[in-house]
Parts: sequence; structure tokens; C-alpha cells
Amino acid sequence: MSGDLAVQCSKLIEWLLARRVIPEDYTKLLAAVQVRVAEAQKEQITDEASRKLILQHEEVHFLAAKKIYEAIQRSPEGQAKSLLGSHTHPGAAKWKAVMDAYRKRHLGWASAARFLIQNVSYELTALTKQASACERQVHDCVARQVELDRQEANAKARYRELLNDLGIEGFDVRSELRLRAKQDLCLLSEQVIDLLRRAGQDTASKYQVFAEHAAERPLPEVLPLFRALSTAELPSMEALEEQVPGFRELRLQKGQSLDADANVHEVPAAKGLEVEAAGTDGIDWGITCEGGGESGGSGGINWD
Repeated sequence: MSGDLAVQCSKLIEWLLARRVIPEDYTKLLAAVQVRVAEAQKEQITDEASRKLILQHEEVHFLAAKKIYEAIQRSPEGQAKSLLGSHTHPGAAKWKAVMDAYRKRHLGWASAARFLIQNVSYELTALTKQASACERQVHDCVARQVELDRQEANAKARYRELLNDLGIEGFDVRSELRLRAKQDLCLLSEQVIDLLRRAGQDTASKYQVFAEHAAERPLPEVLPLFRALSTAELPSMEALEEQVPGFRELRLQKGQSLDADANVHEVPAAKGLEVEAAGTDGIDWGITCEGGGESGGSGGINWD
């Protein structure tokens, strides 16, 4: 439009002064207006909307004073007027005096120009930097979200692979793992017993031959527990105590309270393996590690 004016924002005050729109001493006059503003702020305004506007503006420039006075005019305090049309409420009257002072000699233009220059030069620059920082944060958050989604997908895939490897569904992991461990231990126990039945006696016989060869003399039967567990039918606990020296004492030390007639099948696989592995300290295997054997070739081992 031909009526539009292109004025540099930072030189708006100079433009108004050059055209004598505002007085040369506008700064002193604006300071006097601020005195009127301070007096108006001391008055009590009961209207909620007006009080919020007053509290929101620490420095009341022309545009802020205009909003506050318009809000007061709509309130019952602002509508109470005398016969001559003046406000009867002191707060409304003082805010009207502020607006009259701003309108006089176009001081409102000077106040609005200073407010505009401040916003463009400082506030707008700060807000632009803050907006750029927010955009960078949004970009970083989006990239982080993509990375987290990728990690989540990989974690779910690894979790599903782990469940497949363990052979469980994953609805109740603790219970399913306990059941899986129980099944695996039972299977391991059956495999160990089957291996003992197939090769136990032969292994014990070969070990017997090796021990007698190393001792260069006949020896009592070695590995009694190994031989007892290698039979076609597993013996009872009572039979094991009779065949294996020290087996009963070992069971008492471990705190086991099994019945004397209970079958070995009733012993949990984990406890059975524990007895077999830890039992070497209390079972007499028919071998002692004492020096001074009958033959020097025995390496100091007494096979009696």
C-alpha cells in the first residue's frame, strides 16, 4: 500500500522526534507518568481480571496501561460514575489519569516505541536463541527416541531368542526356569545313572587293575560307591551304608533326614550329585596317601 511507512525499528524514536510527533523532553514526561502509575498501583482493585493484569506487568508501559484500564472499565468499580461522567472509585480514576497522561502530547507513542525497540533488540533475540535451542533439543530427542526404539527392538529380539534357547514361554520366567531346571536335573540324573550302568562296572574293574598294578600287590575292592551305583538296580540307602564305609556318617553330617528304606530314586538329583561330589572327604575309597609304601614305584601311595 502507498500509505505504508518503512521505518527502521531502532530509529523509530528519532523518526518521531524529527517529525515533532513527540516532545523533545519525552523522557522526563514519561518519568512523570510512571509516578502516576505507581500511585494507581497502590489503590485496591477488587476485580480479579484487573488485578491479574496489574500484577503481570512490573513496568506499565502505554499498551499495558491501556489493557488494565479497559479491564477496569468493564468492572463494577469502573462503571460507577458521577453525574459528570467521572469515576467515583479512586482506583479507576487514577488509572484513567494514567491513560490521559499517555495520550497527552502523544507520550503513548513514545512509550510504545521504546517498548517495541526493547522487544526487537533484546527480547526477540533472546526468544530466537531459545527457539533455536528448543529445536535442537527436539532434534536430539527425536534421534534419541529412534535409537531407543532400535535398542528396544533388539532387546525384545534377544529376549525372545533367549526364551527360545531356554525352552520357556516367558509368562512367568522364575517359575518356568525352576521347572526347566528340575526337568534338566532329573534328565541329567537319569543319564548319569544310565552311563554308570553301561560302563560303571567295566571302569571300576579297570581302575582296580590299575591300582593293583601301581601297588604291585592285590588290593581290596576300590570305589565301593561307584560300584554300588553301577548295578542294574539301584540299592537302597541301607544297602549303600553297608557297602560303602563312611556313607552313613556323611549323610548325617550333611543333615539329610531320609528314611533308611527309601529308594535312591527318591533322592533329588542335585542332592545326589552333591553327595557324590562332596563325599570324597568322608568315604573310605580303600586308598590312602601315606608315604612309605611297599614298592618305590607306587610314588609313595599306600593302596591298602
